Order: sequence, then C-alpha cells, then structure tokens
Amino acid sequence: MVNVVMVLLSLVLPLVHLPITKGPWTRCNVLRVFLLYAFVFNVGAVGFLFGFIPHVFFADQAAELIGWPKGSMFQFEVGLHDGGWGILGFLCVFFGGGFWLATAIGWSFFMFGAAWGHVRELIVEGNTHPITSCPRSPTRSFRCTCSICSTPTGAPAASTRSCAPKREQPLCRPKGDGVLD
Repeated sequence: MVNVVMVLLSLVLPLVHLPITKGPWTRCNVLRVFLLYAFVFNVGAVGFLFGFIPHVFFADQAAELIGWPKGSMFQFEVGLHDGGWGILGFLCVFFGGGFWLATAIGWSFFMFGAAWGHVRELIVEGNTHPITSCPRSPTRSFRCTCSICSTPTGAPAASTRSCAPKREQPLCRPKGDGVLD
C-alpha cells in the first residue's frame, strides 16, 4: 500500500505544483517536474523511509515481514543500500542530466532484481510473508517500468534534444583561497 501511495503522490503533486508556479510549461518542463517528483517519492522516500529505516532500526520486525532470519547483519547492509538509493533520489532535486539517468538505471536494476527475488521466494520457497508476497511485486514492476521508460531526456533515444536540467555553472566554485563558496 505504501508503494501505491508513493506512486500516487509522484503523480498528483506535480499536478498541484504546475499551476502554482510560473512557466513556461513546455512539454519538456512538465516532464521534468513529473520525473523530479518520481525520483523524490519513488526512489528517495521509498529507499530511505521504507528501506533504510526499517532494515536498520527495526531489523527484526522487517526480517519477520520478509521471512528472513532475525538478527542477521545482512539487514543492516540492505538498509544502508536502500538508504544510499534514497539519498540519490533526494539529490535529484539538486542535480540533473546524467545524475538522473544513472539514478534511474541503477534503481531500475535494483528494483527488477528485488521483484524477481520476491517472486522467486513466493513461487520456489512458498514464502508468503507480507512483504514477499505478490501484492508488492506489481507496484515494484510498475515503478521499474516507469523509471526505464521515462528517461531524463524526455524524448525518444534517437532525438538529440534534451529536456534534462542543465548546469552551466558548477554548484560550488573555489574562491581564490581554495574555499568553496
């Protein structure tokens, strides 16, 4: 259910955002806003709030919901992994272009692998624990498909036009004394 809420937020909030901000709202700008919200909610919030926090701070409860053994250090590692993806999703607010593309490819690879692992656990091992069972997998597959189909360029791969946010200037430049401003 949380995954469905995240997908809905990433679709509804841009519809609120667009009318209250000043354009120009070209096709590329609208796509950029939708992608940004998708990264923040579907990668950032899901990875950090619903991956990192449960696996690191509530590891035994998370293990029970997945059907994994309790007390494993693997929970902590998975939590840090999810937290790393969450941070990347949130950082998409500040960085664009290749950063968005790398985040989308990596998150999609992870999510397809996780979905495959959960479906395999369900079919091969008969693991029907709440987090492993099928209701979560279609949402994961939906998010993965959205991540892959919605490239940061906003246009077919053959196009040379890019809708990805550009950074003409570096975010921080060293001052004369070497300190970043």
